[in-house]
Amino acid sequence: MKYINIFILYFSIVLITAFGCDRHDDFIDNGLSEPRPTSDISIDSISFIDSEIPYDSYRDLVFVNEKIGYAVSITGRIIKTIDFGKTWEQIASPTSLPLLSVQFLNEQTGFIIGGDNQCGVLLKTLNGGETWIIQDLNLTRAPNSICFLSPSTGFISGADLLIKTEDGGQNWINIKKHASFQSYGDIKFKNPYEGLILMPKGSYLKTTDGGSTWDSLKCYNSHNFSKIFYSKYKTFFWSNSRILTINSACQETIIEVPLMINIMFINEYQSIGVGQHYDDLGYYPSGDIFITNDTWKHYVRKTYSPSDAFEFTAISKMTAKKVMIIGTGFSATKVLILNL
Repeated sequence: MKYINIFILYFSIVLITAFGCDRHDDFIDNGLSEPRPTSDISIDSISFIDSEIPYDSYRDLVFVNEKIGYAVSITGRIIKTIDFGKTWEQIASPTSLPLLSVQFLNEQTGFIIGGDNQCGVLLKTLNGGETWIIQDLNLTRAPNSICFLSPSTGFISGADLLIKTEDGGQNWINIKKHASFQSYGDIKFKNPYEGLILMPKGSYLKTTDGGSTWDSLKCYNSHNFSKIFYSKYKTFFWSNSRILTINSACQETIIEVPLMINIMFINEYQSIGVGQHYDDLGYYPSGDIFITNDTWKHYVRKTYSPSDAFEFTAISKMTAKKVMIIGTGFSATKVLILNL
């Protein structure tokens, strides 16, 4: 059955990255905190919307404005909405490989990365997602992360892969700092100058000049993290069940969080997580949405039956006050809106 195939394929995709630190400057944690929000995010503000979204397991979602958004799936599907997620157009995809991440620089120019453990792919559009072309990079497996600072300058990381373009993806140069095999994980920039790249065994790369040069740094810990998030004053590192912050003295604060597939930080205090869990006697998982208003000291969880959603995977801001979440159930993919 189609949902079983999607379910199996989803869990066959494993991307492992790691992060740590030996020395952190002020942009990691300068000791400041932003003011607490004047109102909490409520779990009761989540609601399904009527949506004609094609059935699939979507790995990533991005909006270029409140109306126009794109989602990509593990079956190579690319879809686009121009009406707040009510209807979705399926766009011709040049690949059937799993698509893992989508980024748009503006309403016209976007990139998608995807692949499996045998082949990787980079797609590019210059016409608002109407057509996508494959950029030939001869990748032997799926990349882990893509990050463009501008329409010309971008980075892609992966297993033994760290490349940079300065011409919008037409040409790429190798910027690996290690002669031996090395895995490079999530790439995130806090601003046009300061950025990080996750690496295994407590190592990471840091730039303060927009990626022209990178310093190799290392922490004395064994924690593995897969994503970086920035708030106004702090940097957070997330794994499936752990969040870590590190201050300028390399003091770590670890917060145990529920097992999640994806997470989005709204600010220093408020986050939304999505995922699934198995009941003790359950044959299929149930989809979960989590909300915290105090940096995961406390959180609330809303659980959905497998028929509604056995997983939630994709999440994106539509506006400063509205978030979209996509989940998949037995017979349909569902779209939810969370008002902040």
